Amino acid sequence: MKYRILGKTGYEVSSISMGCWGIGGQWGPIEEAQAIRTIEAAIEVGVNLFDTADSYGLGQSEFYTGKALQNKRDKVLIATKVGNWGRRVGDPVGLKTIHSIINCCHASLYRLGTDYIDLYQCHVGTPENPEIFVE
Repeated sequence: MKYRILGKTGYEVSSISMGCWGIGGQWGPIEEAQAIRTIEAAIEVGVNLFDTADSYGLGQSEFYTGKALQNKRDKVLIATKVGNWGRRVGDPVGLKTIHSIINCCHASLYRLGTDYIDLYQCHVGTPENPEIFVE
């Protein structure tokens, strides 16, 4: 596996990351054991960056990702996103204040079973209040 530095973060990441949308059950049911085996197989070939989101499977992807990485947290990077959950549950915006972002972050930390997220990204293209992302 080749590695490179992620932007200006200083993080050395695998050139290929694993997108975890599918383990959220977007294309059909997936068993927890299968999701965990998939992530473990990615680690075995050198993948160290895992990309998920709070909205993938309404949190299922973060939960499975966290379970798979729980004893490997110091060897991998987790990227997750905020901002699309509301669209999935009927709220077209979902993010209205900095507090809603903080609450979503705490929920992601809980589902991931970790106390930090390496890369936290905005998943929505046109927020109602763009200034909340600057805070």
